[in-house]
Amino acid sequence: MGSNEHTTVHTPSQEPSSSSEFTTFMRAYQDMVFSTAARLAGNDAQAEDIAQEVFIKAFENFEHLRASPAAGGWLKTVATNLSLNYLTRYRKRWRLFFRGIEPARDAGSRHRSCESRRGSASTH
Repeated sequence: MGSNEHTTVHTPSQEPSSSSEFTTFMRAYQDMVFSTAARLAGNDAQAEDIAQEVFIKAFENFEHLRASPAAGGWLKTVATNLSLNYLTRYRKRWRLFFRGIEPARDAGSRHRSCESRRGSASTH
């Protein structure tokens, strides 16, 4: 890029009406998106985060979704996929966490059970 070249930033010419149109769009679908995420994630706080991500993606694709009769299906698919991604990450995190704990817990419980057997054998 030469010194005389400038980067042009394009802004939508109808931003205020587009913004209010997106707000109307979001309000029409927010209950469906939230209930889909809550049902799958099983956690209202996480469902709120997922719904927010869904609507960020919707905002990024609003030009295509604005007049699409399939917008609701698209939103539900995105909400489902983001919820399933959350569950996959959540389960992996807990699996790793419990893998690190279980051997130590099992070893300790085996140790205690051996001691209790030794203690009961010496009292007989």
